[in-house]
Amino acid sequence: MQSKLRFRNVYPEVHKEKYEHVQPATSSSDSGLIKGNSKYLSFAWKVGGGGSLAVLELGKPQRLAPVIPLIKGHNAAIQDQDFNPFNDNVIATASDDTTLKVWEIPEEFTQDVTAPLANLQGHSKKVNFVQYHPSTENILASTSNDGTVKVWDVDRQCEALTLTVPDANYWSLCWNSNGSLLGTTSKDKTTRIGDPRAQQWVHELLTHEGSRAQKMTFLGDTGLILSVGFAKTTDREFKVWDIKNLTKPVQHVKIDQQASVLYPFFDSDLGMLYLAGRGDGNIRYYEFADGAFTYTSDHKSTVPMKGIGFIPKRGVNVMRAELMRALKLTDNAIEFISFIQPRKASTFQEDLFPDCCSEIPAQTAEAWLAGNNAAPLRKSMKPDENAINRPSARSVISHGGTADVDRLKRALEEANKEIDSLKTGQAQSEDAEGAKHEIEKLKTELSAIAEEKAALEKKVHAQEEEINELNKKYHEQKTTNSNAEERHELLATVEQLEAEVAELRAHHEPLKRDLELNDAQISSLKQELAQLESEHEALNNKAKAG
Repeated sequence: MQSKLRFRNVYPEVHKEKYEHVQPATSSSDSGLIKGNSKYLSFAWKVGGGGSLAVLELGKPQRLAPVIPLIKGHNAAIQDQDFNPFNDNVIATASDDTTLKVWEIPEEFTQDVTAPLANLQGHSKKVNFVQYHPSTENILASTSNDGTVKVWDVDRQCEALTLTVPDANYWSLCWNSNGSLLGTTSKDKTTRIGDPRAQQWVHELLTHEGSRAQKMTFLGDTGLILSVGFAKTTDREFKVWDIKNLTKPVQHVKIDQQASVLYPFFDSDLGMLYLAGRGDGNIRYYEFADGAFTYTSDHKSTVPMKGIGFIPKRGVNVMRAELMRALKLTDNAIEFISFIQPRKASTFQEDLFPDCCSEIPAQTAEAWLAGNNAAPLRKSMKPDENAINRPSARSVISHGGTADVDRLKRALEEANKEIDSLKTGQAQSEDAEGAKHEIEKLKTELSAIAEEKAALEKKVHAQEEEINELNKKYHEQKTTNSNAEERHELLATVEQLEAEVAELRAHHEPLKRDLELNDAQISSLKQELAQLESEHEALNNKAKAG
């Protein structure tokens, strides 16, 4: 007997505000064309010569000017893009010019960005898809018409791993939930699942008989995959497959007879599947229960989509019971469509919003390349979550401290190269002044890191005080002399306090380790700066004497 559907009453709500006068590029790409995170949305912008990317703030829909600041740098059209899941201000692009590039989105985006953070070269034909690893920092996957799927180490700006299917034209690319497997579909009607670190395909199956594009996605941690495509006729369909037994699908659903390709978006937290087709106006949604999908409802529209994407779960409005939010790209606008679960209460609904993927990577690229698997770290979606659940505290280090320290080290290396150049005797006094300016800049950045460290120390101190207060309460209640009923109530309170203390300590210890690591890095940087200042002073004196 099938379980009662939880989300049979979910309804779509089109926002009144939208981006207008957008100019999306004309594209033959098989990607969804538009991507979003909790801060921005992006799509290829129509310009002559090369590929350009528009990046707009998610919360500021408006009528756009004819000319807006763009990300520019590719010599041909952009086929796909993907936001870094651990840094909202970083995005990767894939292009017909055979390269991938990684860009930093400035907070004040007032002029074109033309210098990428990383330029990844290795494909010999156009690059179709790019996708960040779900739990590992600075690992990217890409597909190309050269028949390869490549995994890139962005920090080292190099190709790390390659899987190959000769003459393959890829239709989709995705990671599984912990990033141990990659899935693709291609023009030979084959869905493939590969182990990128073994650099081999572990499963291959013919999923749909139709000749039009197919898509696939992993269904969270269920061990199932979903494929979407066409039957021999024009019937659109989807199938659910068990990775352990791919001889036949565990579910086969005929949808309708339309020509547009369907794109699947699966919410693994709630088991909701959203299907949307470019050229179509509707978004269908299904609920996964008892090992199968059941049709729930759909959003109907007569305005066809040019592109479709969904923002990550941490970006939805939980106080409105917004389960998901779609980004609908049309010929001249971007619409926002929320999927709402009606609730009488206006408070946070824990059953609708379990912990979601955090902005903190679970591991480094080196750990993943060495064979380690790690599920994405998760955080509470409750807006007023108390001090015992503080995912943002570690992000001070993971995204403000450690990342900035690494960037500062690279800047110091560049400054040292400049010093070496000055030592050859070819430097003029203005070069020495430039080195002095670089030192001041590095000092400012070091000061910012020191301030972050101080903020972290304050958080750790607050946690220690909270632990001491809980322990004090615990011992006071444990020594209280009372009757049996009062002792029973006190025992329940003590057990709750003990659990709180344990949980608080579990969050406190990683903070202390991160703080110690940051102290060591800052100390090392101070030594490097002192040496750099000494060398600069000597060079400045030499320039004056010359």
